[in-house]
Amino acid sequence: MRRRRALWRATHRGSREMDYLLGRFTEQAIDSMNADEIAVLERLIDAPDPQIELCLYEGYSLGERDLDALHRGLCASSMACRRQLDGDHPRPSSMSAASKLPSLPVDAC
Repeated sequence: MRRRRALWRATHRGSREMDYLLGRFTEQAIDSMNADEIAVLERLIDAPDPQIELCLYEGYSLGERDLDALHRGLCASSMACRRQLDGDHPRPSSMSAASKLPSLPVDAC
């Protein structure tokens, strides 16, 4: 029941783009997630779209290690981030492949 609810929430966020990105990732990953990982996914689903978009497209951190780990999985499954990971999309000058993700600005939400 919890998996179905998380999948439904991931695909019914309100913006078509986030429904697709987060929903597709959830469809692919949810069956292999344990209860702790589903709890992290639920926290990601609760995050506002603009915050998730900053993380996906600008490389910002979500502020928590477990959310950032899930974000990397989401990023790897999305085409927009795949270009960034492959080097086809320039990284912000403050980031290198081995650097820590920058934190979200306080007023990003």
